[in-house]
Amino acid sequence: AEFADRRPAFGKTGTQQNNWTAFFVGATPELSTAVMVRDPDRYTPMRNVPEFEAAGVSRVQGGTFPARIWGAYMEQIGLEQFEFTDWDRPGPQPREAARLYLPGNECLFDIVGYEPAATVPPDPAAPPAAPTPFRSPHAPPATDPPATDPPATDPAAGTVVPVSLIEWEIVAPNEFTGGTVTFEASNDGEFPHELVLVRGESYETLPLLANGAVDEDAIAPDDFIGRIERFEPGQTMSATWEVPPGNYVLLCNIAVGPNSHAAAGQVLSVTVTA
Repeated sequence: AEFADRRPAFGKTGTQQNNWTAFFVGATPELSTAVMVRDPDRYTPMRNVPEFEAAGVSRVQGGTFPARIWGAYMEQIGLEQFEFTDWDRPGPQPREAARLYLPGNECLFDIVGYEPAATVPPDPAAPPAAPTPFRSPHAPPATDPPATDPPATDPAAGTVVPVSLIEWEIVAPNEFTGGTVTFEASNDGEFPHELVLVRGESYETLPLLANGAVDEDAIAPDDFIGRIERFEPGQTMSATWEVPPGNYVLLCNIAVGPNSHAAAGQVLSVTVTA
């Protein structure tokens, strides 16, 4: 704020879900600078970090450390070498203001066409024609994770556990009866996912790689229960495994470069009872 009080500047903040990443992008008429603050190796929520709280920041957002770093950098970059200028006043609007809706976000309609420009002047004596619709109703997007039913137990068939995989979460009962267990996994997200079941107290206690994925080579064979291989959005897959009583972790162990679905939060600790 102090820098902007002395020199024309603008900026925009940005904060990723769960405070994994925070941004600040700003500029003067001479120079634009972008700042990103995050853990470079994995998705780490930047919340309640003791060192950050000591600086008065309990949640790292774009307007906190990124904005401070941007201001400190711009103070030292030597802008005094440039002539003090401001942006030109914007010209008249070339068209009327309009609002852009993003499909799947808040838009309640699908755009299916556009009205062509008139080629013949309308007859002023003719009654106004009814507008031709170019939109079709669209169901509002769901804002909550899909509900899951409690696991069904049939002594003959065993336990059936419904599982929903979304970004970045696993929605399923966190306690169910062991023995012969069938996992009905549906990919309700927008990316491919898989489902892995391993024995463990929690995701944090499992052997992890640098990108946050579980190191499957370091898990004892008896502790690795099974995997439903990667499947696409909208698909439902199932697998039946023998699951003794104990504590387990359901997770998606897909990894891409320095990131992984598990580190992003797609894990769930479950308790299996006798």
